[in-house]
Amino acid sequence: MDDTLVGTHDLIGASFKYAVAKYSSPKPRENNIAMISGYSLSRMLSQNVPSDYLNEALERYHEYFKTHFDKTAQIYPSLKETLTQLRERHIDLAVLTGANRKWTEITLRESGLTNFFSEVMTSDEVKVPKPDPGGLITIMAKVGAKTEHTAYVGDEVKDIRTSRNTGVQAAGALWGSWEREELKSAEPDVILNEPIDLLRSKLVIGQSPE
Repeated sequence: MDDTLVGTHDLIGASFKYAVAKYSSPKPRENNIAMISGYSLSRMLSQNVPSDYLNEALERYHEYFKTHFDKTAQIYPSLKETLTQLRERHIDLAVLTGANRKWTEITLRESGLTNFFSEVMTSDEVKVPKPDPGGLITIMAKVGAKTEHTAYVGDEVKDIRTSRNTGVQAAGALWGSWEREELKSAEPDVILNEPIDLLRSKLVIGQSPE
């Protein structure tokens, strides 16, 4: 979701800094901000916030994220057009994200993307984070997706590894990636420079079994 559907890197960093600022904790370095996700948000907050105030800090994070979303987050060009055309082709769309449920709901709602997806799975619903295949396998079972007709699109190397571990096609999304060269080196099945490239890629998706 983050930096694949919506550009939120700067907003994530600013939200984290706001969440911990009240407690006079040290500011995280930029390379640490790049690691923040739903899987690690609580853990990273706990390293900067007294344990008694962890839930309050989480609320401060979500509050800042929502309040500043319109001015800071970027919905990528051709993203909605691409999703619309995929839906018109009767292709099931779903989200598997490392963000937590509240963070995810804010992002999808504020960007107007909620109705595109039949299933959304967040870090709150998976037992083991990506690149473990469990989350993706669960989503595929819910929508009845066949492995050979499924692709996972992501901006990080762990997304490519998730695809490999699940046995589905891997698509590297360069438009929002903060590790572009590493992503290319992971050798996804296709490299996408912009969302619209998904419509003209060689991926075989949403096909009925013969």
